[in-house]
Amino acid sequence: MIVTALDMYTNLGQLLNKVRTQSVTVPEFNRLINISQMNVVTNKYLAAVQLNQKRIDDLVDITVQNEVINNTGANVPQSELFLIKSEVLTVPWYLHMLTVLVKLQYVNNECHTGVSEWLETKVMVSDFRADVSLDPFRKSKDNRLYYRIDKNAANKYVRVFAGGSSYGTQVMVDYLRYPITINLDPNGNTANDVNCELPVEVRQEIVYDCLRELLEDIESPRFNTNTQRLTDIAN
Repeated sequence: MIVTALDMYTNLGQLLNKVRTQSVTVPEFNRLINISQMNVVTNKYLAAVQLNQKRIDDLVDITVQNEVINNTGANVPQSELFLIKSEVLTVPWYLHMLTVLVKLQYVNNECHTGVSEWLETKVMVSDFRADVSLDPFRKSKDNRLYYRIDKNAANKYVRVFAGGSSYGTQVMVDYLRYPITINLDPNGNTANDVNCELPVEVRQEIVYDCLRELLEDIESPRFNTNTQRLTDIAN
């Protein structure tokens, strides 16, 4: 079972020895294993988006849930500023938005007054923004809300598209964050190691992907990167 960063390094070495007599240094491992970690995470969340899933179990450890963000911008439609709080950290954090709920301050709404309950939103795809704004059946309004992730010089933030004069006061977001950087101490001090936080079965996927990356780096003609070949090597 792969539990620690050292386990991942050892497993990678064992797999590598089955296809060629060569070792991998700790610095090279640290570089490649984190490339592979992002490869696996990206493939999983892209698959989730394509299947219209909001989250998948394999990524629950890097899912931030129910984070409430207050408007720190103007109380004017599309001028709100919902800063993704964790972006103030000095390490990469926000990766991919899953869901956005919004509370609206109703203004000049014939049916509602005051502040709404949490309302669902849909993502505003940039390529179709003009089409949506012109289509009366898709145009944003107080009961058909959209959001988009924008970025200024330093931070990412949520922008809400409502209708008329109403504006957002708060959003509640679920999103994926970057996984922590795996690190194996080059001096062998396990107290300084940083282990992968993803589930055990995902760690094995990461090691397989790292093997691909490594063998592509050394351009091995003997290695077939298909899944069955990886399974054969592992057995």
